[in-house]
Amino acid sequence: MPYPVLIVRDEGDSIVEAFEPNMLLAAATSAGSLVPSIKYVLLPNKARGPAEHNFASNRQTLVDTVSGWLAERGLR
Repeated sequence: MPYPVLIVRDEGDSIVEAFEPNMLLAAATSAGSLVPSIKYVLLPNKARGPAEHNFASNRQTLVDTVSGWLAERGLR
């Protein structure tokens, strides 16, 4: 069963490269994809480093983003 997808990346993440979410987004929106909808959110962050892969400086913003996305779908 296809499910909607949310991709969230912290701008300060030094593990996931900036181009990677765009590649996933392109694949998910290509012909034949089973993804019914996809949203990509880049969370701004002046801090940089591997800790930002875990949203160390953006935890509340991550929670708010995911909660808002779930609410948009009536799942919260």
